[in-house]
Amino acid sequence: KGSVGDDLPVVNINRNEISNGLNIVDLVVAANLLNSKSEVRRTIKNKGIKLNNITVEDDKLNISLNNFDNKKMLKLSHGKKNHVILKLI
Repeated sequence: KGSVGDDLPVVNINRNEISNGLNIVDLVVAANLLNSKSEVRRTIKNKGIKLNNITVEDDKLNISLNNFDNKKMLKLSHGKKNHVILKLI
């Protein structure tokens, strides 16, 4: 509990996309957690999106290389049961 699971689906993200900063809304859509940007914004308002088990409060948040841990991984969650591991390549 609270750690990165080994059985979660992995989505590879190119390091070049993240180096300039990628909006959280675009990241959630790219990870296929939700289908549309408006759905992502609505879910963020309802505190339904988490990055590394920390609730995302702002839909203008930019994800950078600093958000990834030392294993180059980031856990993105929607609700209680939808989780994805984002891995830098």
